[in-house]
Amino acid sequence: MPSDKKEIDTKGLTGFIHGQQYHQMNQNQKESYVTGVIDGLIFAFVVTKQTSSQRWLEECIKGMRVDQLTAIVSKYIADNPEYSQATANGLVFNTLVNLCKK
Repeated sequence: MPSDKKEIDTKGLTGFIHGQQYHQMNQNQKESYVTGVIDGLIFAFVVTKQTSSQRWLEECIKGMRVDQLTAIVSKYIADNPEYSQATANGLVFNTLVNLCKK
């Protein structure tokens, strides 16, 4: 059965935290990390004038709490152990892409 999972190629993406390290964080650390990545994405979209990307992300997470988003990210990372060495920021982004695809 073909997967309906969509992936953005994040190879070559740099970051300080990888999937394995994210998995080892406590809940508060994970929530802070996910919040930081999402805030950073929105900020980057605003600064680079990518308003369609900004709107897409804002609509995707509208009404969601950070603990809900963190649970979704954590499940994505746990369900994809092959990404344990991928950067966590890319994994958060890919989680959002899969969550928000229409």
